[in-house]
Amino acid sequence: MPYRYEKKVLTRYLSFSKLVAMLELGLFIPRASLFDDQLEGLLQFTSTATAPTSVSSSDLKILRDWMYVSCWYDDQHESHAMWQIYGNSHESVAIQTTTHDLTVASWSLPGQHHVLFGQVRYAVPGNIDDFKPEGITVLTNHVQPTGFTPSYAAHSLFVKHKGYEFENEMRLVVLDPNASTMTKNSSPGKYFSAEASQNLIQKIFVHPLAPEWFEETVH
Repeated sequence: MPYRYEKKVLTRYLSFSKLVAMLELGLFIPRASLFDDQLEGLLQFTSTATAPTSVSSSDLKILRDWMYVSCWYDDQHESHAMWQIYGNSHESVAIQTTTHDLTVASWSLPGQHHVLFGQVRYAVPGNIDDFKPEGITVLTNHVQPTGFTPSYAAHSLFVKHKGYEFENEMRLVVLDPNASTMTKNSSPGKYFSAEASQNLIQKIFVHPLAPEWFEETVH
């Protein structure tokens, strides 16, 4: 059954400062090329087999500058591992939303951005069948940017290394309408509106080891 009918609960772990920024400025969607994992969108090119794409690795590297990614943990229950990795400190929080509310919030993006949403697949380099993303839903009715033809450029961001499988991730991928392999993008990312970002939050949890003063500050 498609996620939009399930209305699944999603969780995101972040620092308190990022929560404040989200409430004041809107949820920030960073461009893929800024992620620590330099194999983002390029994992298929580490395979010993030929990846099912006609997009070159050099073009994909450039197009990562024009794609923005919001990552969410696909579970409503708190995860010790996620707190450890993404909570950063005891003064951190986790926010929860639903697939429906995240979809509605994405409509606040300015301009004619093309938006995709789906479950991340975790691949073993060398197993070509792992590099075929499935269940990706288009959330907008805008014409896809010509810089992303074929669409595999964006779909490649829904595949990560098997070592990240514990993240159980769902992603929202935003394609910039100005995408081009001929130019570089100077924007670090895009924002949902502040109002839409506030409305998408259904619950806020503080770190399980948070000091009392921090819990009082958040609540």
